[in-house]
Amino acid sequence: MYRKVLVETEIRSGGRLLEQLDLAKIPVTAAFWLYADDAAEWRLVIVSPSVETLGPRQLYALIGVMLMNPSGAPISIPLERIFLLSPHDIRYQQVRLAALGAGAGLLVTSGPSRNVSGEDAYIYRVA
Repeated sequence: MYRKVLVETEIRSGGRLLEQLDLAKIPVTAAFWLYADDAAEWRLVIVSPSVETLGPRQLYALIGVMLMNPSGAPISIPLERIFLLSPHDIRYQQVRLAALGAGAGLLVTSGPSRNVSGEDAYIYRVA
């Protein structure tokens, strides 16, 4: 099956969005691009306790404003490709285990030793 490549533009755009979240003091436990075989696309996953405290709707609304980036160039990630998870979500826990020992910016490849449900991830941060 054909797999799309995560390009540098997407990696930089994800980093810019993380900077905006940090500036807004929204806590981010983890952030990573995750390749979803079922959708054949890379998704930016943001893990934050704000998913539980603010609620996903409000957090998506805030991220939508950040993507428009009123103070600079828009961040070119469609909101539909951003997924919010609670730090308690099992999908985050799987990626967290797979990324143990990997530094930021590294690609974690799926496989029998990685158990990431057939997906790959580009890690910005994982706590």
